[in-house]
Formats: sequence, C-alpha cells, structure tokens
Amino acid sequence: YASGLLVAATLPPAVALLVWPPARVDLRGLGWALLLVPLATFAALELFEAESEAGRLPSAVYAAGLVAVLGLLWRGAAPARRPLVLVGGAVAVVLGVVTTAGVLGSLLLLTLAYLLGSRMLAALGAVAHVWFVWRFYYDLELTLLEKSGMLTAAGLLLLALWWAWGRFGPKEPAVEATDG
Repeated sequence: YASGLLVAATLPPAVALLVWPPARVDLRGLGWALLLVPLATFAALELFEAESEAGRLPSAVYAAGLVAVLGLLWRGAAPARRPLVLVGGAVAVVLGVVTTAGVLGSLLLLTLAYLLGSRMLAALGAVAHVWFVWRFYYDLELTLLEKSGMLTAAGLLLLALWWAWGRFGPKEPAVEATDG
C-alpha cells in the first residue's frame, strides 16, 4: 500500500515542476527525482519478486497523470491531431485496468518526454517501458501458445487501427510546391 501512496504523493508535484518550472530556483532535478523514484521502486520490487500490496492506486494515479499530460498536449495540438490525443487518453484508461502500474508509469514518461521535448526522458521511458512490458509478459500465467495468440491478436489490432486511421482519420492539408 505504501508504494501506491508514494506514487500519489510524488506524481503531481513532479509533473508540475517539470511542466511549469519555477522562475527563481531550478527545481527540475527534484521533479525528475519525484518522477523516477516510484518507478524505480516498482522495478526493484519486480526484480526481487516481492509482492506489492499497492492495489490499483498506483495505476489509477499514473492513468490520471497520463490523462492530464495528454490534456496539456490537447491544448497545443492542431485540430486535426486532437482525435489522436483522445485515442491516447482512452488507451491510458484501458491500460490502467489491464496492466501493471509500471507500464502506465513508463507511458507517462514517454508522453511527458514528448511534451517537454526531452530526449533523456524519452530514453528513460523507452527503457522503462521495455522492462515493465517484459515483466508483465513474463508474469502472465498463460501457456506460450496463449501468449503468442495474445501478441498476434494485439499486432493485428494495431495494424487494423493503423489502416483505419489512415483511411478514415483526419487528412493533412496538402502543401503546394512553390518556385523560388
């Protein structure tokens, strides 16, 4: 339960310090620490196979943080890109129900990296995402055949969504070539 409270206590100030850093004192390092310590805690708990009693609280907090960051992206997004941000919010809510808190936390890192334009945060988020998805897959109590079927179904679903988005999604305006 303590890890859930840790996420709930550190995530809001971390995102606030990184998105809106104070003018007088640079507290972005504190924001980074508040953001990364709970994820490192989850990784350590999974590494040592310790059972976490956090329940759904960390997942709910990370999902709320992800939706909040997507809301910030929504404000700056072009109208043609806003449906993609909505899809991201819906995916965040579904992932909060289905996966572990670490997967959502790593997605939050990646989304925050996109918002801030931070390559280092993107690299950390990518490594964390690979770790937490690998651990989630490893911890599934399914046979290899069932896991491969699940991965195949997920791949086919993503291909279908990509095709549908390209066919029915918003179209980018064509850019005219000029002489000059």
